[in-house]
Formats: sequence, C-alpha cells, structure tokens
Amino acid sequence: MNLELRTALLALAQQTISCSQKRHRSIQEPNTFSGGSADDIWAFIFQYQIYFHVCEGEFKKDSEKIYFAILYLREIALDYFEPFINEPDLYQDMDFLKDWDAFVQKLSNIFRSHLPKDDDKNAIVAISFSPDGKDVTYFIQFTKYQNRICWDDHSLQKVVKDVISARISEELYFSKKDLSTFEGYKRAVLKIDNDHWKQVQEEKNRQ
Repeated sequence: MNLELRTALLALAQQTISCSQKRHRSIQEPNTFSGGSADDIWAFIFQYQIYFHVCEGEFKKDSEKIYFAILYLREIALDYFEPFINEPDLYQDMDFLKDWDAFVQKLSNIFRSHLPKDDDKNAIVAISFSPDGKDVTYFIQFTKYQNRICWDDHSLQKVVKDVISARISEELYFSKKDLSTFEGYKRAVLKIDNDHWKQVQEEKNRQ
C-alpha cells in the first residue's frame, strides 16, 4: 500500500471517528481482514455493522463506512481494492465504493473462500476482458488466482492470449516490450489498452 493512499485513508478514518472515540472510548477497534473463509468474511462484516450501529450518526455517508472498512483490509484483500482507489476507471460504475451493501456483496463475491487449486485454475481461465472497460480490471482478478496456482510464464500467457481482444492482439506485434516473460507481456497489453482509452478520451474532449 503506497504512502499516499495510506495517508488519505488514515486522514479519513481519523476525521470520521474522532467524535466516536471521545464518546465511546471503551469500544474496541474492528479486526483486520486479509481474506479467508465465508465465516471470516461475515465475522468481519458483522463487527463493522455493530461498530457503525454503536457510533450511529458519526458515519453520515456509505462511502465513509466503506473507506473506513478498507483501512482495515490487509494483503490480498487490500490489493484488490487499491487499484480502484489509486486509478479509478472512468468507464466503470464502482458502486461498491459508494454503497455499503454493494461493498459487502463485492467483498463476499471475491473473498468468500480460498478455493482449491483445481477451482482456481478453472476460475482464472473463466475470467474475460470487458469490451467497455480497462484491461487493468481483468488483471486485478487474474492476479488473485495467479498467486495461488503458480503457473509458469508460458501457461499464464496462453490464458491471456485465449481471451484477449483482437484489437490488442494485433497491436502486440508492434510492441517494443519484452514479450518473452509474462510480466513483459502484461505490461505491453496494459500500455496498448491505456493508449486506446487515452485516445478515446481525447476524441471526446475534441467533440
């Protein structure tokens, strides 16, 4: 987690709970969450619901509740949400950063269990690129499974090549990135996609 993001979240949390700490000094801070079973997730969510109930009135917006909860995420759970905060996608409706129920649903869908490796392999192959969104969203999901199945570069590249859009696949032939490694291949895909969306935005601005 970079310093800028940590500072922003800490500032928000301190501002949000300053009054609560004065009134409820006996309240224990919520536990952190780094991923786990369905029971771990619901225990994490339940303690926050209790915390918000006790400190009723201090969290006036759902977004304040969500960013306060994100402050207590760790490891893979924090890794998932960090890109959405650092590099928000203008073409994606990230309601899970605005609506508490949507945040709870997102957390449950993504981290409700640590799947067996066979299921992880099926899951990573099932991920698809969104034709209307940035490819970074695909790789956020991809990385979650990649870290657990430990495939070699060739296998990882094959998964991406099988689902990548024709637009990016064609432009890869002209890429100057090192495509012999998965990280190089990934960087090339992201650069091509980023350049595409920049061009789209520039055309909209001209119009």
